[in-house]
Amino acid sequence: MIEALIKGKLSLSEDILTSVVFGFLRNLPDILIDFLKTAKNLSGTSLPITILPAGEIHYEFWPFYQAPDFHGKGAQPDVVIKAGDEWVIVLEVKYISGKSGAGISEDEETQDIKLHDQLAREYFAALEKKIGNNFFILYVTSHSEPPEDEIKETIRAVEKIEVAHKTIIESSLYWTKWQALHRIAEDFIKKSPVSDISRNLAKEFLKFLSWAGFIEFQGFRKVQIPGEAFFRYGSHLHWYSKIVTPYWSKVWPDRIKVLKGFYSGAHIKDFWVSVPVIPKEKIQGGFYDRR
Repeated sequence: MIEALIKGKLSLSEDILTSVVFGFLRNLPDILIDFLKTAKNLSGTSLPITILPAGEIHYEFWPFYQAPDFHGKGAQPDVVIKAGDEWVIVLEVKYISGKSGAGISEDEETQDIKLHDQLAREYFAALEKKIGNNFFILYVTSHSEPPEDEIKETIRAVEKIEVAHKTIIESSLYWTKWQALHRIAEDFIKKSPVSDISRNLAKEFLKFLSWAGFIEFQGFRKVQIPGEAFFRYGSHLHWYSKIVTPYWSKVWPDRIKVLKGFYSGAHIKDFWVSVPVIPKEKIQGGFYDRR
């Protein structure tokens, strides 16, 4: 499937992303655990999973959970990972879009309450299903920072349904980003001892992550780029292609075809704040006058 994606025979969707990533992680449990360690809730507490479970890890893809009456509809998380009686993780993953639905609504005639928030629905559906005493909701996105507004929105929705569950959802709803996997996979490949099969599998996984752009921006510490190569104007990062391209290709070769002239996005947020802002009067005909 990876080659089909890279060669443009398939388009990357959330379902394919889920299948590829967790298909790899099912066979690379050490990387899975290190990935789970990166997850935090809004208070900054890490997901309390630090070692491989004693028993086998079970994966269930796209299970459908019947919802309690107030849901209005059921819930279907992307993956549920279960480690015996030790823990259960309900994962909702996103590639480009945000979560589906927000808040609650009340029927004026029947007074029936319906819950629309996707993460809140999955939380209550998991409770109804009784999937385990020690379960967590993990929201995985490509944001560079936690999408706090979305997470707080879910907590408010849960509180409106059951006030007593507010503190529970606050401590059991976690977030992490796809980009964290790239570094983890790199570190795993360098580890010793690792079997040749696992190392080669991790290399294929790393190849996919690089192609998909799931790389944490590390800055330009490894190369020296001439000054005034970058500037910020409006909501975009601009650069002089003739100056930057030879250096950029050394730092992020898999994405050079995408980034032409300007780019604005989560991948470069850490770098963004260090780029000088150019006042409007210095922009002439769409180009920065450096004189």
